[in-house]
Amino acid sequence: MYNAIIIGGGTSGLACACFCNKDTLVLDKQRIGKKLSVAGNSRVNLTNLADLDDFIKAYIPNGNFLRDAFGVFFREELIDFVSKLGLKTQIENTKVFLSNSNGEEFVKRIKNYIIGRKAQIHEYERVTKIEQNKHFFVHTTKSIYEAKNIVIATGGLSYPKLGACADGYNFAKSFGHNIAPTQPFETPFCIKDDLFKNLDGISLDNVEIKYKNKIFSGNLLFTHFGLSGPTILDLSCYTKNGDKIYINFLGNDKEHLLKDLNDENKNLKSIIKKYLPKRFAENMSEKIPFIKKKILEVSKKDLNLLLNLIFNYKVTVELCGFERAFVTKGGVSLREVDPKSCASKLVKGLYFCGEVLDIAGTIGGFNIQAAFSTGYLVSQKLGSLPLKNI
Repeated sequence: MYNAIIIGGGTSGLACACFCNKDTLVLDKQRIGKKLSVAGNSRVNLTNLADLDDFIKAYIPNGNFLRDAFGVFFREELIDFVSKLGLKTQIENTKVFLSNSNGEEFVKRIKNYIIGRKAQIHEYERVTKIEQNKHFFVHTTKSIYEAKNIVIATGGLSYPKLGACADGYNFAKSFGHNIAPTQPFETPFCIKDDLFKNLDGISLDNVEIKYKNKIFSGNLLFTHFGLSGPTILDLSCYTKNGDKIYINFLGNDKEHLLKDLNDENKNLKSIIKKYLPKRFAENMSEKIPFIKKKILEVSKKDLNLLLNLIFNYKVTVELCGFERAFVTKGGVSLREVDPKSCASKLVKGLYFCGEVLDIAGTIGGFNIQAAFSTGYLVSQKLGSLPLKNI
């Protein structure tokens, strides 16, 4: 008999297990922490320095649900816990990253911490069914376990290559819970455009993208399927398929380029190569052949066409699906979950934490913070040690 069985060894499930007092079993159908280990290109963006109100706004549109969780475990507690694991953090703008380690090491230390507290972890053991008869009975591919409490921490549908699936939603539905429609969130754009062909792996650091009346700026990455990078992932949280965006590939370097264009004897293409990758300039040659001419040979109309292409390039949004999304929007309906405990309002002893809930944060460390905060909140209700003793 376990006090609690945590189904899912992702970020929220591991967080919950870290803080549960004892008699806890974690079950995962694969290696635990797989998604966490590669988060932020393995650098792991843990949290953000935004103030609480801005933090809440980062979860579109259900951030208020997290106020109670943040009230007991927020960034200060998370950073302190990471320090207790022997790891350091660093700040970049408002984002907090691991500084002397990587995701694999982070997961390894979390696992050792959980085992050191006498909790059990069973990897490569998939849960097939959960039944309730006074207590909960968890059926897996290897055995049947009994528990007083169940925590569903199975995550969402994003990145199935890392093990994402609908198991958690199906378990929730078996207990009468409703699932808010799911959709990809924090996702690259799957766009086929001649201007972007053969640019795989090239990134631009000073890009500005206009969407409606808002400007998104930062790094843009060209991929074999379209566009990615922090700026695109942030933008994707607000756009939908068919929306129009306008890309300024040079950002605030615009004035420098305009100054160079005053030299009429220079070749346009040579100037472009000064600011943009060679392959990018080659692709532009196919769209506007006059780029090979000297500036004095180019009409004002054609020159404006070139400037519009560089500083105001129109793209139609086509979001990639769950196979490339980093987060899932939608999930277990928050109307049926108590925000003060993340306990089911329908079934006593049933809890949810992390991405399986209808909570999705924008890029910047918000989702890992939410996973740790909700995981800790659940542990409080299962019998946890005070933070000062952790």
